[in-house]
Amino acid sequence: MPRIRIERRHSLGLEGARAAANQVAADLEREHGVHSRWQGGTLQFDRPGLNGRLVVGESTLELEVKLGMLLSPLRGALETAVTKRLDSELGAGGDA
Repeated sequence: MPRIRIERRHSLGLEGARAAANQVAADLEREHGVHSRWQGGTLQFDRPGLNGRLVVGESTLELEVKLGMLLSPLRGALETAVTKRLDSELGAGGDA
């Protein structure tokens, strides 16, 4: 199963990063049917063909997405789109 892994630093603090993650999760649910739920400091998400988690910390985040067979060919495009969105929402300064 192909994976996307992204680590980023941010300067939003824990509450700001959680708020940004909630906004992205709401957009993904509305636009793509991605369901999410918090388990402690981790946002778990899934939809047919993918699942993953976003671990939100005080100054870092770690994203891991597992893609199913149908989405595997789109891995590169999805990783680029996710990276741009995360960097935009979090004001991330590059790889952690």
